[in-house]
Amino acid sequence: AAGEVYVRPAAARLLAAAVAPGPAIKSARDRFGGLSDREQTVLRAVARGYSGAEIARQLGISTKTVDAYKHRIQMKLGLEHRTEYVRFAFEVGILGY
Repeated sequence: AAGEVYVRPAAARLLAAAVAPGPAIKSARDRFGGLSDREQTVLRAVARGYSGAEIARQLGISTKTVDAYKHRIQMKLGLEHRTEYVRFAFEVGILGY
């Protein structure tokens, strides 16, 4: 049509997203600061190698509650495996070894 290029709306959104500046990438320290105090405590404990049952005993909460905190951490930081917790904790400098 009149020599113009037609781009489907879905393709136009993909192109615009690739060209437009995205949100600023937060530092690991900023991301850690976005966790609640309890989430930070659970993250540290997981990174130090404690099991869910051990964390629950230390904090006086149920293992299901520990699992809920770990799920929130996963949603906020994208950490799933213990190795990712350890790597993140080292990056932030919270292990204290």
